[in-house]
Amino acid sequence: MSTALRFNAMHFMPYVHLPPNYKDYPSGWVNFPNKYYDPKKGSQLYQRYLKELVLADQLGYDALVVNEHHNTIYSMMAAPNLIAAALVPQTTNARICVWGTPPNLMLPNRLAEEYAMLDVMSGGRLEVAFPLGTGMEYWAHPVNPATARDKFRESLAIILQAWKEDGPTTHYGTHYTYRFLNRHRVRKLALIAPAGVIDPKHPTLDILALPGEQLPGLLVSNFEVLRRRLPAKPDLDFMGERYREATTVTRLLWEHPADPKFMRYLHRITVPTLILWGEDDKIIPVQQAETWRRLVPTAEIRTYKGAGHLVHLEKPEAVEAVANFLG
Repeated sequence: MSTALRFNAMHFMPYVHLPPNYKDYPSGWVNFPNKYYDPKKGSQLYQRYLKELVLADQLGYDALVVNEHHNTIYSMMAAPNLIAAALVPQTTNARICVWGTPPNLMLPNRLAEEYAMLDVMSGGRLEVAFPLGTGMEYWAHPVNPATARDKFRESLAIILQAWKEDGPTTHYGTHYTYRFLNRHRVRKLALIAPAGVIDPKHPTLDILALPGEQLPGLLVSNFEVLRRRLPAKPDLDFMGERYREATTVTRLLWEHPADPKFMRYLHRITVPTLILWGEDDKIIPVQQAETWRRLVPTAEIRTYKGAGHLVHLEKPEAVEAVANFLG
């Protein structure tokens, strides 16, 4: 590929077999009737357009560019990743450019996975762009324009996190919650007062039933440890972050307070596992550690006197234990 000048072959794959009266309609976008689409003619067009892009590769074009539009005669590429996948085995040199799927129209990790597949399939020839999307696309999909930009930024952060960071990682945001991103094989597992098991004799505290002002005092054994980390005069940024954390936790606990099936799968954990617990934990009683010991026989469990749920804040030796274990 030339470093000074690049030649791209870009295709929109329009539907050209329009009725004689198509100009009677105010627009060819969003609300143009689908009764005028002939799937046989559409199939022939797809074959023709794919051949044109393959020919561009053979002629030495640097890149083949596809993109996404919906509900329009202007383009039959509602799913450009499918077109890119069809081009991969038929081309050898040109970059495959998907410019691109608006992240707001998909789950971000799903989009990250599809792009990763195309990049591997093409031998590293994939190039992507992340458009916010046009108003026409928002009419065709239930996307709220008032939150679209914020959702777009969060989606992009998730995609980059899935691609760049060693996993699994987590994401707890305003619009999306991911407990596992980038599912690489786990070599070691460290857990601090883990939730999820059902122990009728020592149940987890229902924090949703508590007045909000009582919760901070229950997180630690010595509240001074937590107080030192709180601002004297909380500003709007601090309050906004705490609000997002609270709504995320509430959503998780409301939708999935405890899954009975979770416990039956814990025996599959065979990697070295370290579990830390504060003996004064008022949120998840330390007695639940015995349930984890039974369900994960390979786990090493350490408890700490004088520590509550946030044992890593109250006991520096707990943080050191995790660092030594994972290191």
